[in-house]
Amino acid sequence: MNRKNINLFSKKESFDKILRKNDSQGSMMIAFSAIHCFEKFSLESNSKSLEKSMNEIQMNIEENHNDVSTMIFLDKFSSFLQKKSKSSSTINIHVSFSKKYLRQCGRIRISSDDMQDHYNPN
Repeated sequence: MNRKNINLFSKKESFDKILRKNDSQGSMMIAFSAIHCFEKFSLESNSKSLEKSMNEIQMNIEENHNDVSTMIFLDKFSSFLQKKSKSSSTINIHVSFSKKYLRQCGRIRISSDDMQDHYNPN
């Protein structure tokens, strides 16, 4: 299958949107830190860029709408952060920004019910 990756926002546009929405440089820096950790996690755990990981998740969802690979990916990201001795509040913030990033830049939507069913922050 020859498919074209069409993102809603670029990484920079995603951060610009956060800055416009919150009018806070601090929020943007937290988001930047979260996505930087998310990218590092993808490289260390999958040996793939975050973009490639998102493309794989997109393909899984297209093949099976009930696919939970996104939730597994976020749960593994949470475990990765725990191993890095991040606090629970930091983990929740990082996962929240990562979820927004997946939606804005990766066209990957996650329902609140899926988050409750599959994601365990502790």
